[in-house]
Amino acid sequence: MYTEELVQEWLQVYDNLTSFSFMAYFSLKDEEIHLLSKGLVARLMLINEDHKFAVIHDEVNEETARALSTYQGMSLSFIFPGKASDHEELVSTTILEGLDFLRIKGDYLGVTEVFDYV
Repeated sequence: MYTEELVQEWLQVYDNLTSFSFMAYFSLKDEEIHLLSKGLVARLMLINEDHKFAVIHDEVNEETARALSTYQGMSLSFIFPGKASDHEELVSTTILEGLDFLRIKGDYLGVTEVFDYV
């Protein structure tokens, strides 16, 4: 999951990364992912916070869903450079409200901090 080029570059510059993970029980189009991202940028700007983040998404097909005892859809990770776990409430609420607006069932899976030496 953290093999994306930008994420690897951030690990070189920042002490850690913060990842907020979600599951959408539908295959999202690029436009829908972009809408979720724009909503998050707007909310971060309202509280005068840095709105730099990356979105990584992966399809969860039938085989993977069976292996993980979940449903098909798409996993989404919003990855922030540095420590951003203080914004867990804002990020989770914004993305879940965005999915609800799109009429897509989704779940918040949690926050993870990744350190460059791990």
